[in-house]
Amino acid sequence: GGIWVASVQELDFTWMALAAAGGANVAAAFRGGENKRVMAEPGLKEAVAGAGNTYAITTIWATIMLLPLIFISGEWDKRDQFIAMWEADGTKGSAGNLRWNTIMSGLTFYLYNEVSTIALKKISGVTHSVANTAKRAIIIVGCAIAFGESMAPIKMIGCSIAIGGTFLYAIADDLVKPKAKKQ
Repeated sequence: GGIWVASVQELDFTWMALAAAGGANVAAAFRGGENKRVMAEPGLKEAVAGAGNTYAITTIWATIMLLPLIFISGEWDKRDQFIAMWEADGTKGSAGNLRWNTIMSGLTFYLYNEVSTIALKKISGVTHSVANTAKRAIIIVGCAIAFGESMAPIKMIGCSIAIGGTFLYAIADDLVKPKAKKQ
């Protein structure tokens, strides 16, 4: 709920972007659950040979499943525009960062998710999801600081809820200890 509160005033989005982000979150949750299952199941665990390979295989399958969407969404028709931008990158009059930003964005996203999959191997799925929620709040605050944006009170409240909820989750076992059995 905290991330929703922090983002509620950011109303300059498209419904298609919201639907895509929601779909991406559902897919990421599914991917995390499946990766956790694969890394725990005897036989599969040995066949895959590690969390890094699990993420690599998941990425390959995701790419294969997304290929039809390129045609369904009409993005394939825009390939000539993209190729022209790619080839013009760095020439006079262009921003000059398309290739670098595209490659680095893909590389850092892949590495972040591989590390996330390795972490998932060591913690529960719920803990992983809670940590992702905290990560979003920290990114909101970090971006506001890095880009010199003001933090409206509603944004601060939302981030506080998300980070506070993560903290409470982390200490919940210590707060509610099971009572010792009488002998």
